[in-house]
Amino acid sequence: MTTQYFNLRLPSKAKALMVGFSTFILGFLLLTVFANSASAHGYIESPASRAYMCKQGENTNCGAIQYEPQSVEAIGNFPTTGPVDGEITGGGIFKELYEQKADRWNKVTLQTGLNTFTWKLTAAHATSEWKYYITKANWDPNKPLGRDDLELLFSVDDNGAKPNPTTSHQFNIPADRTGYHLILGVWEIADTPNAFYQVIDANIVSSGAVQGPTVPANVNATSKTATSVTLKWTASTAPTGIASYEIYRNGVLVGTSTTNTYVDQGLTASTSYVYTVRAVDGAGDKSQASPAVTVTTSTEGNSGGGDNNNNYPEWASTKVYLGGAKVQYNGATYEAKWWTQNETPGKTQVWKLISDAGQGPTGPSVPTGVHSMKTTSSSVSLMWTASEGAAQYEIYLNNTLLGKSTSAVYEATGLSTGTSYVFTVVAVDGAGIKSQASSPFTVKTATEDGAGGGGNEGSLYPEWDAKKAYVGGDKVQFDGATYEAKWWTYNELPNKADVWKQIK
Repeated sequence: MTTQYFNLRLPSKAKALMVGFSTFILGFLLLTVFANSASAHGYIESPASRAYMCKQGENTNCGAIQYEPQSVEAIGNFPTTGPVDGEITGGGIFKELYEQKADRWNKVTLQTGLNTFTWKLTAAHATSEWKYYITKANWDPNKPLGRDDLELLFSVDDNGAKPNPTTSHQFNIPADRTGYHLILGVWEIADTPNAFYQVIDANIVSSGAVQGPTVPANVNATSKTATSVTLKWTASTAPTGIASYEIYRNGVLVGTSTTNTYVDQGLTASTSYVYTVRAVDGAGDKSQASPAVTVTTSTEGNSGGGDNNNNYPEWASTKVYLGGAKVQYNGATYEAKWWTQNETPGKTQVWKLISDAGQGPTGPSVPTGVHSMKTTSSSVSLMWTASEGAAQYEIYLNNTLLGKSTSAVYEATGLSTGTSYVFTVVAVDGAGIKSQASSPFTVKTATEDGAGGGGNEGSLYPEWDAKKAYVGGDKVQFDGATYEAKWWTYNELPNKADVWKQIK
């Protein structure tokens, strides 16, 4: 397998290096500050995906993806929706990645049997599901990839949890898939209708070894009392099937289960226990132990950490909370959506407000992260982070109701050319209770391009904004010229910084 390396494609001049480094630091700080409203982004780092190998320089003639392998984003719910056939490998965005020939792309060598696939998430987000597909035994490597070429290989249901920045999954590659095959990874986001697509060009060789069971993943406590803990995990797979699971408490075997759940009883109140799980296949082979999870039982008379009188413990900044944990803070009750530590309830999206000072359930949460996915001279495509408890959304244009949507996307049409508009979004629950309006989002429609030839589908691009972050491929107007960003940038003048390329 060809040695893989990082190619940051930084300019050689010292001044440019200093600018690039300061930009990186600023970008990192901005991503940290706005992590709760940023869009998710990620790519498969190992085995290196087609997009990541473009970034490394091992794949050439890749286009803009070489600067942002994390941005292969499209509508999700694949394969029901998503990129059309022939454009799956590029997410319907990066056309260079659509190209498909047996010798077009560099390949990574994988063995049949158990393999580990690792995503690098540059902006983690609540996750619905991870799915992996592999091309069928008779697929044609010289034709663009279509749905009929794929079959589901492995999936993980994350139920809205927020993944770690580095997230790995283990599963088996079938023994009948050798030679050149594509493995498609799909990261389905829970609070937007989008997903991220990554394809791996694999040269698969036979391992000659018996495939054992995969490691149980996502072990977590679904409920607990003062004397019991209910565990659940993602089911393992094996060629001979899974016969049972072994459950270990503090390193000692305490029971077995033929399903992916287990109730551990006879425990002590207010006590922490460490659990791991191992899968056993039909041949008696055992997997490695799952990552450990620590669970603390409830106090006496406080099942699940609370009661019907909202008698939940006060939030503590030093404590780790898992999805489903409930706390009191400033007289209100909050429930954690996923793993969290030192994130203040009422300030971050990880906490869901479930009652306010004993007043009962509240309305839907405020929509956040309103942004535009595309603008033309007469339309703006809007998207935002889905609100908790929302049945529909009201979209306002310059404070006037423009339309409604049952999902977190909306296309505003019939707009005027080269005009700035202010949009806000309000969430509405099933009872008709409305949230407060989102933060205003201002966007300018494109301007008619009378010059023709070389323009962008007959329109000019928006003016450069010093307060906006741009990613590779974004195009702007500045001092009468058009510039394209090579990679991520913030507050760098298009006519001064190497990150911008003048295209017109």
